[in-house]
Amino acid sequence: MSLGQKELVFIEAPMLHWPDSMFCCLTGDSILFSNDAFGQHYASELMYNDLVDQAELMAECTKYYANILTPFSRW
Repeated sequence: MSLGQKELVFIEAPMLHWPDSMFCCLTGDSILFSNDAFGQHYASELMYNDLVDQAELMAECTKYYANILTPFSRW
């Protein structure tokens, strides 16, 4: 999408978090609008991901995938 001297480029990233997830890049400034690509469907009182119990994190990831993404899968 042209904005005059700059352009927005949309990059589909289906199933990253949702079937319709996408990024947007502002050319010229090299800015990536990443939507929620670097987020998690999990919250902890700990500040960093590597401090969280990894078994608990994996259980939450599995639950997220099963409940949010599986309904959209081809399987």
